[in-house]
Amino acid sequence: MLSVAICTYNGAKFIREQITSILGQSMPVDEIVVCDDCSTDDTLEIVEAMKKNSNVPFRVFRNEKNIGFKDNFFNAIERCQGDLVFLSDQDDVWHPNKVETMVNWFNRHPDKQVVFTDASLIDVHGTRIQGGLWQRFGFDKKKQRFFDHGGALDIWMWSNRATGATMAFKKDFVRNEWRDFASTYHDEIIAFQGVVLHALGYIPQQLMDYRLHDGQFCGADAMPLSLQYTPLKPCPDFSWKDGAGTLPLRERQHLDFVLKRASLKNTKFGWGPLSHLRSYVRNYRSWAYKFFLYDWCVSLKHSFD
Repeated sequence: MLSVAICTYNGAKFIREQITSILGQSMPVDEIVVCDDCSTDDTLEIVEAMKKNSNVPFRVFRNEKNIGFKDNFFNAIERCQGDLVFLSDQDDVWHPNKVETMVNWFNRHPDKQVVFTDASLIDVHGTRIQGGLWQRFGFDKKKQRFFDHGGALDIWMWSNRATGATMAFKKDFVRNEWRDFASTYHDEIIAFQGVVLHALGYIPQQLMDYRLHDGQFCGADAMPLSLQYTPLKPCPDFSWKDGAGTLPLRERQHLDFVLKRASLKNTKFGWGPLSHLRSYVRNYRSWAYKFFLYDWCVSLKHSFD
């Protein structure tokens, strides 16, 4: 079953076009869950009208008070009944093959739990803007190769590259314990969880039009352009909220080792990775050799710099 989680707030200007693009998918979704955060415009009226004329079931909820987009998205996710959840903003346009492409990707990668994609850019009028979302966020082919060879944590500790509007994930993967992490956005929390558990993947296709306009709370326009050209930095110390202690022991041990890898890469002549070889095998299993070799090579390079 396929669910779409849409969060709305004063989105009357674009919500009809967004939902129309979801309903026009080559692979239909099974339900659309809309959580409205106390809109004062016609957003809910438009949604209810589209609900009456749709073959896809809608479930529409209105919050009693404004709770902000982060908690609103997590509430929408909890209300989804599907095994696979697609996140949707209120002001974008999905390409007709978005759902089908992402479902097929999950079928080819059964070990992954979360995926994100690239997107083309449009302005307030729907006119294409030069470049793409990943270009704005600095997730180019070089960083994709870095990601593929075990450097995902380094990338994400510097900046989140997965935009929620492009994401889909298996419903059971998103658990409340991870919401307590020291992070601002829902998509950053979900993506980082995927990075830590080696469950995150990406599709290098533009499967939607991501709209840039003055009314959006955050977006690609808010990302400093310097990130496009900034070299990858060593993983810094990361602060967690107290709630992180509620994570299962196995996941906490994995997380601790992932964070420790930054210091291993700074040791001389590969000694750090070599001394923790068993930890690589325990935490990464069949991927252990890629993570180990990458850290070992970085350590060697560091020794001669």
